[in-house]
Amino acid sequence: MRHFVLALLSICCVVAQTPQAKTTHVHSTPIWNQEPDGFKGLSFYSSEENAGARIGSCTKIDSDITACDITDSDIGSVGTHAVFAFQNDRFVSADGNFDSSNFEILRDIFIKRYGRPHEDQMQTVRNNAGGEFKNEHLSWVGKNVIVVLSKYGSTVIQGHFAVSLKSYLAEQVRRDEAAKKKAATAM
Repeated sequence: MRHFVLALLSICCVVAQTPQAKTTHVHSTPIWNQEPDGFKGLSFYSSEENAGARIGSCTKIDSDITACDITDSDIGSVGTHAVFAFQNDRFVSADGNFDSSNFEILRDIFIKRYGRPHEDQMQTVRNNAGGEFKNEHLSWVGKNVIVVLSKYGSTVIQGHFAVSLKSYLAEQVRRDEAAKKKAATAM
């Protein structure tokens, strides 16, 4: 199974290239009526057992976190590679990648499903060869869930999306900070 990248990193993910210019539009949305309660038919807090045939191979990535391939990870006509994350045997996040040439299709699907994004950012990124690309990053933030969609993920040929519980992401930030502090102390 491919190395699982925590959804937390996806929210901060802009292409691993050098940002050149950034434009951000924040849309006021007092109540998010289209906040999801799960992904691909699996409700948040469901167990791995409840996921049943929706999941393929699973990998333990931390003492309490398991990442499982989603067997039917396509979104509409777009092929994706996605994983469900389970923390303490409860579904907390879906994280996936897709061919960046399909971004516009996924953007339309996400807007139809989740409504107008609460924030959209356009950023010019430059790869190591000097090529410049326009990255579009959309996000929706609700009471319990954060959804992100980016044209480019870690490369300009692959886009990224995540649908995650805010509580899970906050715990990942806390763990990351604790790991950094431990590493700094050990130096």
